[in-house]
Amino acid sequence: MFRLLRSKLSHGASFKLKDPTAASPFFLLPFQLQTTNYATASTVDTSLTLHFLQSSCYLTPDAAAAAAEKVHLKNTKNAHAVLALLRDYGFSGPQIANLVSRRPSLLAVSPGRTLKPKLEFLRSEVGLSRTELPKILSNSSLLLFCSVEKRLAPNLAILRSILCNQVILPIVLRRGLMLLTTDGTKLLPRIEALRSYGATEAVISTLFRAHPWVFAHPRFDVILDRIKRIAIRPSKASFAHALRVLSILTQSTWDDKVVNFERLGWSEEQVLNAFVRHPFCMSACSDKVRRNMEFFAEKLGWTPEYVSSNPVVLSLSFEKRIMPRYLVLAFLASKGLIEDNVKATHLMKPNNWFLERYVIKYSNEWSELKDIVKMEFQGFEMNSLDSIELLRADY
Repeated sequence: MFRLLRSKLSHGASFKLKDPTAASPFFLLPFQLQTTNYATASTVDTSLTLHFLQSSCYLTPDAAAAAAEKVHLKNTKNAHAVLALLRDYGFSGPQIANLVSRRPSLLAVSPGRTLKPKLEFLRSEVGLSRTELPKILSNSSLLLFCSVEKRLAPNLAILRSILCNQVILPIVLRRGLMLLTTDGTKLLPRIEALRSYGATEAVISTLFRAHPWVFAHPRFDVILDRIKRIAIRPSKASFAHALRVLSILTQSTWDDKVVNFERLGWSEEQVLNAFVRHPFCMSACSDKVRRNMEFFAEKLGWTPEYVSSNPVVLSLSFEKRIMPRYLVLAFLASKGLIEDNVKATHLMKPNNWFLERYVIKYSNEWSELKDIVKMEFQGFEMNSLDSIELLRADY
C-alpha cells in the first residue's frame, strides 16, 4: 500500500481526506478529553487559590481575585508554612493580608530556605523589633525578595561605614529600609556630590535621619541639579528638607504649584523665597494653600510678601490650628483684652505658648467664647474649642 501511495504521489496524484468534523465522533475524543482535563485542573487551582487567599490570608473577594492572577496554588502546604512563619515573627491578620495582596508570589517561596533568613537578618542584624518588623515589611515587601548575601548584608555594611554613629543607624534604617534594597555602591558618590557642593556633615546627617530614602532616589542627580538652580545654601538645614520636597515633586507638578501661587497674587520670586525659608510649603496641596491664603488676605489683611516671609503658615491645618487660634484672638480683642492684630507668630508658636498666653490666662472668659463660637459658626466643626483640655492636645 505504501508503494502505491508513493507511486501516485510521484505522478502528481491528489487525494481528498475526509473532513475531520464529519469523521467518527471518536476522531477528536483524545484531544477533547485532554483539553477538558486541563481546563478542569485550571479551574480547580483557581478555586483553591481564591479560597486560600480569602480564608487564610484574610483578603477581600476583590483583593483575592487580583492576587489570584499573580499566583496559582496547586496545593496549600507551602503557603500554609509561609503564613505560619510570618505569624512566628509577629505578623497579624491585617498585616498578612496587606503583605500578600502586595506580593502574592510570597506564598510560593520556600519558607525555610528563602524567607526565614531574611526575616532573621532584619531582626538580628538590622535590629527591628517584633512589632516593627511586620509593620515595616507589610508596606516594604521588596526586602523579602532581595538576597541577604548579595544585597542586604553588603548595603548594611556600607551604611555602617558611612554612619559611624550607631545611635543614628537604627533611626535611618527604620525610616529608610529601601536603602538596603537599592544599589549601595551609589551611596558614597552621592554623599560626595553633596559634600562637593558644600553640604555640611550636619546637613547630611539631617538628610539621613529625616529623609534617608532620598539617597536611594533614581533621579538623585537631577534633584541635586534642580536645587542648585534654586540656590539654597547647602549649609542650612532647610537644604536637606528641600531635597526631600523636590524628590517627590516632578517639574510639571512644581510648575502647577507656582501657577497656583501666581493666581493668588504671588510673584515667582516670592514663591522661591518661601520655598527657601520653608520647603514644605511647596508640598502642601494647592487647595490647602489657596484656602489658607484667601483667609489670610480676607480676614487678616496679610499680603503675599508677608506670607512669603512666614511660609510655615501655609502648611498649618485650617481647622485645627488657624481657625481655632483666630477665634480665640478675635474674641479676646473684641473684649479689649489684647490688641486686634493677629501675626504669623500667633499661629506658628508652639501649643503650650499659645495656651499659657491666650487661653489659661483668660480661662474665666472661656464659656462665653464657646457660646459665641457656637452661635456665629453653626455647622463648623470646632472640636478644638470644646474644652481647654481638647485645645491642649497637639494639633
